[in-house]
Amino acid sequence: QHLKARHPYTNYEFWEEATQGLPRMALGPGSDAHGGPGPVSDETMKAWLQMERAYLYTGTQPASYTLGLIEAMMTGLPVVSIGPERMRIFSYSPDLFEGHEIAQNWNDDPVIVGNDLRSILNDPDYAAMLGRGCRDRAIELFGKETIGRQWAEYLGARVAVAA
Repeated sequence: QHLKARHPYTNYEFWEEATQGLPRMALGPGSDAHGGPGPVSDETMKAWLQMERAYLYTGTQPASYTLGLIEAMMTGLPVVSIGPERMRIFSYSPDLFEGHEIAQNWNDDPVIVGNDLRSILNDPDYAAMLGRGCRDRAIELFGKETIGRQWAEYLGARVAVAA
């Protein structure tokens, strides 16, 4: 939300540099300020995530990671993340940030990230392989079974997990 307006908290300048010359679009509130459609419904967002070829995750400071990262990975999009050294608004931000660890494909240099995105966009087989890996990782970390067990442990109770 409001990628450009909330900079530096959203790392818009990194997004701008990494995606320069690529077909790109931010979605959601405030995206209409830089070429996006603005707010979209949940269904429309899901449809966009399902038809796109790559996702650049720039994080939001001071969050460790956001739902946007999880949604993109669960959809099977190949994700490239900003690195922790770009999280500098608060002294603790580089240590708090986990998006790059979750996504696993990351770099602090927007030029390298841009090259990674080009490779993904230019090679559908490579993109599909990375996308499957992202989805598998998201399920491993955030799937119903995993999260159900974690909540049960946290609550000290048995919790039924719907599959």
